[in-house]
Amino acid sequence: MSSTQRIGAAALAVVALGLTATGVVLAATDPHPNPGGGTVDALALNGYPPSTAELAVTIDAGAQSLTGTLNIDFATNAAEATVNVPLGVATVPTQLILTKHHLYIGASSLAGVVGRSWLAATVHTPSLYDWSLEMTHPDISMISGYQHRSVTTSGAATTYHFVYPATTLRVPGLLQRLIPSSGALDVAISVGSQREFTGATIAAASATTSTSITVTVLSYNRPLTIAGPPRGEVRALTPGLARRVLRGLSGLGALLSPGSLGGGSATLG
Repeated sequence: MSSTQRIGAAALAVVALGLTATGVVLAATDPHPNPGGGTVDALALNGYPPSTAELAVTIDAGAQSLTGTLNIDFATNAAEATVNVPLGVATVPTQLILTKHHLYIGASSLAGVVGRSWLAATVHTPSLYDWSLEMTHPDISMISGYQHRSVTTSGAATTYHFVYPATTLRVPGLLQRLIPSSGALDVAISVGSQREFTGATIAAASATTSTSITVTVLSYNRPLTIAGPPRGEVRALTPGLARRVLRGLSGLGALLSPGSLGGGSATLG
């Protein structure tokens, strides 16, 4: 795999992570009090697929963690993410934009390496509309292979919990240092009063490491405008430029090195 493909695949894996975890696995959304004494489901979709979604994503792997937000515009088939990447004792906000078959990667640290704040690569953009259908009413009955299943309710929220004592995960290359490829797996999926997806948590543990991924729906149908950065701030991601980026960004380069990125797939499950 070329350096260009490694960086493009790594960035795309971050976006795909939020999308994949959303369709597969929870963070329980506390219902808001209703003056009438009941509960109000702020995420209710009334049976209609959402036009947009705003998600919070957290990956916790002990000493290493990533946090970020992911916005999806299902109508225009675009997504944008802000990921806080740990580099030593600091965190570097990194922006990702997926629109019109282009992936844009932006960080202030890029300017000192390549002379521009954004890199761009041409990628195949998957259809995001199918995800809006799944979020409207996820089909929990399709989940299988678990050893134990339980259901709990709290106000407007229902949480489905699945336990897999031993399983194998297909982990995106970017995340292979954070997520074990095999071990015990706990999955929790939360839905609201109208069965709309409200969040998910997946926790994987092996004999030597454990990782949890949490996706929380912050809002549905909030107006979004997702567009690429100004052309003057963008530089095309070529193989030679990718190698310079990997060498120049030492902390991020270690995370995105060939040993970290090789051999994985872009999905979890």
